[in-house]
Amino acid sequence: MKFRSIMLSAVFSAALLFGSCAFFDSSDVSTDDADHSAGVRDDEENDLYYRWNGEKITPETAEENGCVMKGSDGNWEWKDFLIDVNSSDKAEVTLCSEDSVMLISESGTGSTALIRIKQKEGDEVVESSRVVSPVEVCYVYNDSTREMEYYLSDVLLNTVPASDDDGFHDIPVECKTYRVSSTAAVTFPYQRYFSSYTEFLNYCDKYHEVLGLENFMKDMKAFDDNGGFNTNVVFLYGERSGGVSGYDFIHAIESGGELTIYMKRKYFESKEEVSKWQLTCTVPGEYLSDVAPDAVRWVIYDDEPAQ
Repeated sequence: MKFRSIMLSAVFSAALLFGSCAFFDSSDVSTDDADHSAGVRDDEENDLYYRWNGEKITPETAEENGCVMKGSDGNWEWKDFLIDVNSSDKAEVTLCSEDSVMLISESGTGSTALIRIKQKEGDEVVESSRVVSPVEVCYVYNDSTREMEYYLSDVLLNTVPASDDDGFHDIPVECKTYRVSSTAAVTFPYQRYFSSYTEFLNYCDKYHEVLGLENFMKDMKAFDDNGGFNTNVVFLYGERSGGVSGYDFIHAIESGGELTIYMKRKYFESKEEVSKWQLTCTVPGEYLSDVAPDAVRWVIYDDEPAQ
């Protein structure tokens, strides 16, 4: 069962076809601790990341040190890294540009990666590190540069020349977030979609009293008044987290009949306070002809400075 075209009559058909679909649960994003000591190589003194002091890096330097020069095509170290990440094997790679070195270490669980970055800024080398979870690389084709871009959270890892999008379609969407009652007796996380205003009202009839959806309802009323549901589908993710202050949208990618929505949590200094959220992503119907209702995933990254 696929999403229909954007014509009004087809949207009505979609509402009839999908109206009987209920909630479908998804698992919490794993935040299990990973043993990053396993990602530190025994021969640190031989790794370019640890030895680099700001000198210009050439493709020859990168190759001699077993590193990946960003933007290079046909690099086996980079391809092996992507294979290892997808197969949940221990993955590690060092990426270089003329004025930076990035070392990515993943323990093999797929739950957490440590990203260390050295960047030449003026006469100094600035070092930073981030812990990202889950370890899911997002592929984005850049039409203007004709390159495939690879992201982990909002960190651009690498770019590789590409003649086409290779089936990874970057979808233009609009995302909004709504904080709801933290005491709501509702099981989180959950997903749903609305292909009509009636479907949204049915959701509100059931959950407004416990969640407090005033702002969400106000926006959806205006959206419907402007004909938004005639050509769009609104996807919803109900999320419960500790200490979250908001979310940043990163990308929405359609590939192989699956739509993946990538977002990143933003945190308060303290994570003791539990918050509950309604995350929405409005997608034009023209991009959903090959996507089934249950083939929509939300990847919500934890991305924080390493301690």
